[in-house]
Amino acid sequence: MAAFAQSYSTNRHTAKREGIPGRRVGAGTRGDCQAVLASTGKAQTKEKKPLMALIPEDILSRTVSESPTLYWYVPATDVALAELRLVDAQDRELYQVKIPLTGKAGIVSYQIPAHVASQLLKPNQSYEWLFSLLCDQKEPSGNPYVRGVLQRIPPSASLLSQLRNAQPSDYSAIYAAAGIWQEALSESIKQRCDRPNDQGAYRQWVSLLQSVNLAHYSTEPVTSLCHAR
Repeated sequence: MAAFAQSYSTNRHTAKREGIPGRRVGAGTRGDCQAVLASTGKAQTKEKKPLMALIPEDILSRTVSESPTLYWYVPATDVALAELRLVDAQDRELYQVKIPLTGKAGIVSYQIPAHVASQLLKPNQSYEWLFSLLCDQKEPSGNPYVRGVLQRIPPSASLLSQLRNAQPSDYSAIYAAAGIWQEALSESIKQRCDRPNDQGAYRQWVSLLQSVNLAHYSTEPVTSLCHAR
């Protein structure tokens, strides 16, 4: 999976939106919102992990999917809903959806519907998304949130050829080597769902998250994501 970090670093300048500060770790400063987040200023422990977007550190992630799935780690919270917003390069809101939360700490996912992605995610353009916990809808500026940039690109002929000639267990590594984060992550999760006791699938998952300095989240279960597939 080290190939992902190298490939991504080489090509990221061609797509990253200028002026967007990186914020894959949760931020929230006022009222009850602060209580749902672990402290981000102290060393992370198993018991205290902050809201985190499962994306590369410079917040840009690529997808070749017509219906990409985004992933976040959400700490234990009494907040019932999260909100996902998608905006274009001119900060025009394109899409908004409420996402129910279970209250338990764990990885949360949302698959952008195909009819939405096909209409809104134009190839080779970058779109900013913002995922926030709706603990205070009257004062949304204090809600914990993370943000990222998603770019949909057409799959290359080489990538399609590699996938056709590979086993499903190799898909994640192939996407990772091509710098396509969203499918690398999704395919790794699929393997963990399909082969829960396979140490190779688990090692692949750990290695992928390590490649973007998210190894601390590799111990989180993905069981809830399997039922959503």
